[in-house]
Amino acid sequence: MKFKFRLMTLLRHKKRLRDEAMKAFAEAQAEVNEKLSEIDYLFSIITESRNYAHGFEKQAAFKTTIHEYTDAYIRGVKRQIEESRLQARELMLVMEEKQEALIEATREVKSIEKLRDKQKERFLKEKKKKENKLVDENVMVRVGRSWT
Repeated sequence: MKFKFRLMTLLRHKKRLRDEAMKAFAEAQAEVNEKLSEIDYLFSIITESRNYAHGFEKQAAFKTTIHEYTDAYIRGVKRQIEESRLQARELMLVMEEKQEALIEATREVKSIEKLRDKQKERFLKEKKKKENKLVDENVMVRVGRSWT
């Protein structure tokens, strides 16, 4: 007799849901990382712009014009950074929601697996008990034959 878990279909379904939640979380995490990389890139643009403007400081004719254009450009990039930060925060909230869904799905799978393991252990104990009973009965029959 073989162990058959009656809730195996449910377990497979919950595992599939967990896998989907894991995929959704990974996608959300990738979006957050992409947005954070974009923010880092924008900061590097500001640094490069400042370095470029400092290169023209020696030339008096371009000094004020270049600084005005550079400052205006940097202000624009800072606005982009602020917008990207807001978007990153929103993406982080979505990522946290997906993480909570993943945690819940994992809990459900673990609880069903724990139930399966307990039922299998109970099944194996009952099987062992029946086997021992059968062996005892066979021994009793043999002992009874030898006495007669």
